[in-house]
Amino acid sequence: MLLNEHQAAFAGAIWHDDAAPAIGVTPAKRFAIYRNNVFASLAGVLAAHYPVIQRLLGDDCFRGCCLRFVSECPPTSPILGEYGGGLADFLCRLPDLAALPYLPDIARLEWACHEALHGADATVLTPEALSGIGPDRVADLMLRAHPTAQILRSAYPIHSIWRTNMFDAETRVIAADAMGEAVLISRVNNEVSVEFMSPPAAAFASALLDGSPLADAAIAAAEIDARFALAPSLAVLLRANAFMGYDLHAEPTRIPSC
Repeated sequence: MLLNEHQAAFAGAIWHDDAAPAIGVTPAKRFAIYRNNVFASLAGVLAAHYPVIQRLLGDDCFRGCCLRFVSECPPTSPILGEYGGGLADFLCRLPDLAALPYLPDIARLEWACHEALHGADATVLTPEALSGIGPDRVADLMLRAHPTAQILRSAYPIHSIWRTNMFDAETRVIAADAMGEAVLISRVNNEVSVEFMSPPAAAFASALLDGSPLADAAIAAAEIDARFALAPSLAVLLRANAFMGYDLHAEPTRIPSC
């Protein structure tokens, strides 16, 4: 058997077979120790990526979920920082966690934080960079999303649940049936920023991050709440380093008064 065939058989046994492969690894207990170490290491990677999920589930339950995830979803890349992005979808498939329907969205929030922290560097658009745009072209602004910025919306109070479990020594009780929340995740000064977004602010930010002109984004927000204030909402996004540049829409438009 060639070396690469030995390696493939060894790896296959780790993920799909509790017994030692027939490639000279004896006794079987030695292989089991190696296999357990691989699973434990990957479970540790997941714990580093999902501290709030671990706190919500408790150490034992979380470890059990991680080991099942590792068994069913082994790494496809040698880069451990890329491992674990599918945990949210995996949690959706576990019937034992059906009583915690918000859990997958919390996992999505934590993975988005991980992506923001390790995302690509890019120039950050500052308010000063927009100062030269004439008032007649402000409505035509098309802001280019920074690679670390994204909006996450949920039917559950994910920001409240995440925040108390991330920062409070004693967690506050958050009703799972409370109003859903949206957050803006980005990177500011090499740290992850998680900003609560009201429904109109989330619609505004989502439209801008998707490349819509400022006027269209403002209309989307105003349709949710006519009291939407454009300038403060745009300032929040700029402070959060949500953009890396801008273009001007080819066809001039008019911005609504909001």
